[in-house]
Amino acid sequence: MVKEHGDSPRRPAGNNQGAFRERSSPVRDHSSPFREQSAKSVRSTSHSGKNSDAGSVKNIVSRRQALLSAVGPVATSLVMPAQASDFDPGFYSDWAYIQPSDILPYIFENSAQGDAGAVIAAFDAFGEYYPMYKCGDEKGQILERLVKQVQPKVVLELGSFLGYSAIRIARTLPPGAKLITIEAKKENAAVATQAIARAGYADRVQVLDGRLAADALPEVSRLLKGGSVDMIYLDHFKDCYLPDLKQMEAQGLLHANTMVVADNVVYPGAPGFLEYVDSSMGRYKTYLEPAKFEYDQKWKPDWVPQEDAISVSVFQFQLSNKEDC
Repeated sequence: MVKEHGDSPRRPAGNNQGAFRERSSPVRDHSSPFREQSAKSVRSTSHSGKNSDAGSVKNIVSRRQALLSAVGPVATSLVMPAQASDFDPGFYSDWAYIQPSDILPYIFENSAQGDAGAVIAAFDAFGEYYPMYKCGDEKGQILERLVKQVQPKVVLELGSFLGYSAIRIARTLPPGAKLITIEAKKENAAVATQAIARAGYADRVQVLDGRLAADALPEVSRLLKGGSVDMIYLDHFKDCYLPDLKQMEAQGLLHANTMVVADNVVYPGAPGFLEYVDSSMGRYKTYLEPAKFEYDQKWKPDWVPQEDAISVSVFQFQLSNKEDC
């Protein structure tokens, strides 16, 4: 059961949080949105800040091998501790991470109710020791800038995980706007719901849980009474980006100028997605926002931060029901 947002999770009392000390630091990942993909499925591009030919996905997609020739499979089975120059081993004895809800005591101890900035900072600090699947600060700033640009009334997110990006979107929404976010795993959605409430946004974010996006999208249409959304953020299973986008088109969830923002389109890549939204195809006007891959695997001695990007695609027309999308 998910606690009401006013009920703060507590660290175990007594014995200096002994219950946390009993757990080991290497932990299993509970919701990897990445599947092992070869560099063959990776797409890369650059963005000069304008929708120019240089930013066209199709014109420079052939550069991907030169950019990512050393890319290997993404580790998906274990979330390992970070190793940094300011590494504090005592963090693991105080704050173990065995299941998704283990992040909540740290968030609640390091933030006040309604302080979204502190909640985000707690996520980022926790992630320095337990790298996790969240967009991170660099991409989070890009996402917030895009929300400010669009000024959406309705945003749809596919892939909540623990609520980090939902909080960054929610705190940038204009008055009266709302976010609908879909998370397949109930245990992740329960954490996201509490984190979002702690940040003060329970009234503007609705979490749909327990179903894959494809199964939840019809409910989104029902909630919107057949209406559409102004902005979509994709950060779930990369293989699902393209089929889920096509389903959203078919359901009429996009209108002219709906912005579709997609993470990890370069690394590890989303099969077929960039080709589909490429500006030359006429469906979207697309450019990329370069950024580092957020899942920094510092425990690997030879790890080099990977080049990645967020794609930004503006829908150009409403598909007819007869058109094969």
